Amino acid sequence: MVKYNLQINNGVEAFDTTGKTITANEVVDTCDSAELAREIAHYAEVVNERTCKFVLDNLLAACVQKMSEGKAVVLTLDGKAALRIYPDVHLKCESINLAKAQELDTTVTDITLDNVTDIVRKAGGVTLRTKAEVEKPLTDALRALQPSLSLADKKEVARVMRATAGGTGGGTTPTPGAGDEEVG
Repeated sequence: MVKYNLQINNGVEAFDTTGKTITANEVVDTCDSAELAREIAHYAEVVNERTCKFVLDNLLAACVQKMSEGKAVVLTLDGKAALRIYPDVHLKCESINLAKAQELDTTVTDITLDNVTDIVRKAGGVTLRTKAEVEKPLTDALRALQPSLSLADKKEVARVMRATAGGTGGGTTPTPGAGDEEVG
């Protein structure tokens, strides 16, 4: 059974959203590596739980190593890509058009291969983080099990206000990309 909450949201000042919106959010318990190892051992009876747990406890360390080598890690289900974990590089600023480039450097008349690196550096560079994307076969497999859905709770959330310098803004400002590691 998958539990969920229904939530009435009253907007986010930082995103200039107002009015009420309804969202549904899952309510989940955590499955640790020991529990998952027991489940894997049911599928692969030749591998004991202890070995499965060891592999699971070291899986992400191995993924991080491979990502540091510039590789995406693809986990499969029934031979099909199900989960893709990869290093994600993007500009610190959203994007840079010619007007933005000219704000950064008044001598820029066009964005070219010769000046793109300098423009990006002046805009703050790039950031690196990890991302994971679920592919369709994983969703299809979950739906094939036909788990029941159960409403756990209903709640209303007050409008999220911008934080102010004095700390009396009445809320927090969500920060897109929080936790990004800054690079160069």
